[in-house]
Amino acid sequence: MDTIRVLYVEDDATDRELTARHLARHAPHIKLELATTVAGAVDVLEGGGVDLVLSDFRLPDGTGLDVLEGVTARNLSLPVVLVTGSGDVESAVRLLQAGAANYVSKRPGYLQTLPAVISDACRWYASSRELRRAPVHVLYVEHEPADIELTRRAFREHGRHLELEVVARGRTAIERLRAIPCDLLLLDYRLPDMTAIEMLKTIREEGLRVPVVIVTGQGDEETAVQAFKLGAADYVVKRPGYLAKLLSTVEIVLSQQRLADEKDALLVLNSLTRSIATVRELGDLTARVTRAAVELLRAESGVLWLLHEGELRPHAWVGLDDAAARALARPLDAAAAAQLVTDRRVDLGAFLGTTSLAPPASPALVEGEQTAAVSLESSGSLVGVLAISSRRPRQFKPLEERLLTALADHSAVAIENTRLYEELKNRHEELRRTQAQLLQTEKIAAMGQLLAGVAHELNNPLSVVIGQARLLEMKTKDAGDAERSQKIAAAADRCGRIVKNFLALARQHPPERQLADLNQVVRDALELVGYQLRVASVEVILDLAAPSSALWADPHQLHQVVLNLVTNAHHAMREMPAPRRLRLATRFDATHASIEVSDTGPGIPADVLPRIFEPFFTTKPAGQGTGLGLSLCQGMVEAHGGTIRVESEVGQGTTFVVSLPIQALPVLTMKSTPGETTEVRRGRILVVDDEPVVLEVLAGLLGLQGHTVETVGSGSAALEKIAVGSYDLIFSDVRMPGLDGPGLYREISERYPALLSRLVYITGDTLSPDVEAFLSRTAVTCLTKPFVFDELQRVVGRFLSTGL
Repeated sequence: MDTIRVLYVEDDATDRELTARHLARHAPHIKLELATTVAGAVDVLEGGGVDLVLSDFRLPDGTGLDVLEGVTARNLSLPVVLVTGSGDVESAVRLLQAGAANYVSKRPGYLQTLPAVISDACRWYASSRELRRAPVHVLYVEHEPADIELTRRAFREHGRHLELEVVARGRTAIERLRAIPCDLLLLDYRLPDMTAIEMLKTIREEGLRVPVVIVTGQGDEETAVQAFKLGAADYVVKRPGYLAKLLSTVEIVLSQQRLADEKDALLVLNSLTRSIATVRELGDLTARVTRAAVELLRAESGVLWLLHEGELRPHAWVGLDDAAARALARPLDAAAAAQLVTDRRVDLGAFLGTTSLAPPASPALVEGEQTAAVSLESSGSLVGVLAISSRRPRQFKPLEERLLTALADHSAVAIENTRLYEELKNRHEELRRTQAQLLQTEKIAAMGQLLAGVAHELNNPLSVVIGQARLLEMKTKDAGDAERSQKIAAAADRCGRIVKNFLALARQHPPERQLADLNQVVRDALELVGYQLRVASVEVILDLAAPSSALWADPHQLHQVVLNLVTNAHHAMREMPAPRRLRLATRFDATHASIEVSDTGPGIPADVLPRIFEPFFTTKPAGQGTGLGLSLCQGMVEAHGGTIRVESEVGQGTTFVVSLPIQALPVLTMKSTPGETTEVRRGRILVVDDEPVVLEVLAGLLGLQGHTVETVGSGSAALEKIAVGSYDLIFSDVRMPGLDGPGLYREISERYPALLSRLVYITGDTLSPDVEAFLSRTAVTCLTKPFVFDELQRVVGRFLSTGL
């Protein structure tokens, strides 16, 4: 709290002591300098360094009025508070009429109120001094030279702050009011071209805001009533001594106008404070603040800039078109931002290179007088800048700038609170998304575990079906039975591919690049959803081009991309009338391979199109989509160095285009395919599996190739066989009760390490992380269930070709 230096004039020692002690304890910011007489007080005043005079009314050499006259006579700008023991109304009126800022009666407990009285007197005096110093522009409409001269002299003697401009005709006055606003219109009743009543009607019709005092020689009641009904502030009759009455009336009307303006300002501020307390959207908040600023200072246009990444950007505006407002963005360095926080008042002309916020079509504005701008700051940091502009020439007064600053202070706090709320909301949304992603990850992990078990249980019987069908086909001599066997094997093989596709979809592993058949990727994805598409009456059109060059990619990831795009297309067409068509096409050239997935769905709206690849963005109802699919697709395609784009038109369907670069293939060491160019010798083979039907099928298929086959149902039994016999090749299941595949590997590596090069694993459970890790670590050849005869034959040929 700022220090207030008080000259305390009191001749009673007890009162001096009590007052000094009370102020030192309860208002230490008030510092007293003592005097006991009027003469002593004048000596102190001439020395300066005083903010306020607190004087007892009765003093040894005069009264408090003498002290007040001493202040006035020396033109000292000081408020005077008088202390009286009488407390009568007459004394109070005399003190205030003489110019005292306030008075205090020495009643019980008066010391408790004294600090507040002193502080209020300082504030009141500072405010009234500013008002007294501020020029007041009075437009006087009068055609009688004698009246004009008398009025000019009276105004000059009354105070320099009253600036009198005289015009002789009413229409001239109206034109001046349209061009330049004034603080008060002093209007003679009878003018050469119109009456005061006619002028009041024109002022009212045009909405010209100015208080009007009418001066007339008639003084009849009917004229006064008419004037007041049309909005006149007061009415003065030209009687002897009327000029004193006129000046008093002018001051009263000006004071009433200031009070009305302050009341309106407080209403605007209060209304804004209430309205922004519950606003949580930054755009809504800044729009309200800007409208309030324009309304508060009765301007025509306004802009609120917010600081963002070193730039002041227009965030809300009134009275400007959008293009003109957005063009007002300006860069701002840290030093300039710090200066705005310190100064608060903004030189808008220097900031914008112009002082006008009004549209180009508006009238020319008076340089430097038609704008007001202040900074918004919070906790010492710049938040933004608030500016208003008037199309009419005007000069914004210090009081108006203080109101704008008060509005800016309220707004800065609200804006920062709204930003904090939005940040909290965004973090909450991010947390919700993370939780959704974790839930999705857990679902995928659970699905992986489920599929691992399902795959293991399905692949064994599928291996049996395929193997038995193959055996039947090879042994039968009936062409019909052979054909039926082939159909059984084909159906079972299809089931096996579906299981493998599910496993590929659920498998979580880093990209594994290899030679990929893009057309086969498309076929495999369609095979998974073929039934759903047929049920939904979706016609599938395949337009697969012949590959012109090999593609080095991860087929599992490409499979997921195609499957996701096909599934999205299926969902998009569910509510569409027939015909529903899904078209998948592949294209190849020297540098790129591409996949196109087109549907006849409703299309994607233009406002949604830019966001479809954003994580968690979905237009599906809650619970029917996570918004991750297309984002993951984009990530996998870009990991291949490719691009994914969308072409869509509402009502015309959607096409996704995936483009993949044709990269140079790594150097691969290719072996000749055994069985095709070399002889395969007959061998002794041990088959280890806990499923008897699988053992039977493998033994039968290997036996057809002329090999000697022995079978056992566990890893322990296999070790017993190996201990007494010699085997050219050992086939073993991975998952078995007791000693499983990895356990058998460890035992063989310790007891018979030379046999590790002849070990082949068979498994239907490649999804399990431990199985995948084991196969990756040992690099043992693996045959995946369900297998076909050709695959088995190639594996055996690799180990038993005559060249080995």
